[in-house]
Amino acid sequence: MLEACPPRPKVLVVDDEFDISSFVCEAAERQGYDAVALNDPEKFTRESLADVNLIFLEVDGIELIRYLAEIRSQISMVIFSGTDRAILHSAKELAMAHGLDVLGVVQKPVRLADLKQIFSRYVRPMQKNSFENAAFDCPPGESLVLAIENGGLSLDCQPQINLQSGTLTGVEMLVRWTHPEQGAIAPACFVPMAEKTGLIDELTSFVISESLRHAGAWRAEGHDLRVSINMSPLTLTDIELPEKLDDLARANNVDPENLVIEVTETALAQNIVRYLDILTRLRLKGFRLSIDDFGTGYSTIGQLLRAPFNELKIDRSFVKNIHEKKENRVIVSSSIKMAHDLGLSVIAEGIETQEDWNFLVDHGCDDGQGFLMARPMPTTDLVTWIEHGNN
Repeated sequence: MLEACPPRPKVLVVDDEFDISSFVCEAAERQGYDAVALNDPEKFTRESLADVNLIFLEVDGIELIRYLAEIRSQISMVIFSGTDRAILHSAKELAMAHGLDVLGVVQKPVRLADLKQIFSRYVRPMQKNSFENAAFDCPPGESLVLAIENGGLSLDCQPQINLQSGTLTGVEMLVRWTHPEQGAIAPACFVPMAEKTGLIDELTSFVISESLRHAGAWRAEGHDLRVSINMSPLTLTDIELPEKLDDLARANNVDPENLVIEVTETALAQNIVRYLDILTRLRLKGFRLSIDDFGTGYSTIGQLLRAPFNELKIDRSFVKNIHEKKENRVIVSSSIKMAHDLGLSVIAEGIETQEDWNFLVDHGCDDGQGFLMARPMPTTDLVTWIEHGNN
């Protein structure tokens, strides 16, 4: 029996200019999509989004951006307009701030080359890890307790690559929750829930223990890799944390230098004296410290000077499609220089295009992670990924 072909992804083009919407639809059809045009945005209804995977939206449709955010849409988006480019990018920033997946912006008049580049970035649904489309409707806290106690949690990992040599240097560990009824639950949902319900220590303990266990197993197979974990500000108040981590690292035969603890810069603003005590002792024991989501918090330079960080991690919002926005290029290049002047290594997240990679290499960024190199994968798949040429 022949297997059924997977359905063609559906594109919706919302623009009041018939010629442009027809052009985009025709280009989409040639790239293997089903395409539908909506030339009167006022006639848009929820039914218009039925089975849509990718939407092209004229910048005037700010209300539609807000609506997509309210319904927590997982539809990928392209914003295009003939207005000032600064307005176009502001609309993009608005959509991204709402948590929407923005593939890029296109300036009118629309060129076929621009559209082909956009379509090359789109990852069709069957190619995505299930957790990239995870649910945001959180089950009750009791369900998370059961998941922690009964094996409902797991870890994925995303490879981190040295941008100068192209070699694998480490992985970021990402916690996952598969609910027996609701399926994949988004970390952006259950991590804040764990913080609010007092479960964050148990959740973090799971992540640390499993990360070090995997790191030890990979080392035994000949892959001595750094593992990076995100640490909640609430967990960082445990004055005994350095000793606990040291014991776990030794038990798993992992060099403390290979455990990177990522701390958000906003966390440091909350209780700097206690954090400095804990972070300094972590460094003394050999663990690496990374300031995460750099540039999105407060008092950034002051925190870098006060806390004993090894690494600065540039947030994906500044890296994604960096070649399109001058402001991002300035922020990223100056951040790399400042970090190096302070003796820190730099890792960039959210690398999705070769242009992103090239810019970071040209400006001396040390490491990077992103869909261009590898999507998050189950920890059990990492060795196979390494041994098959990182493909």
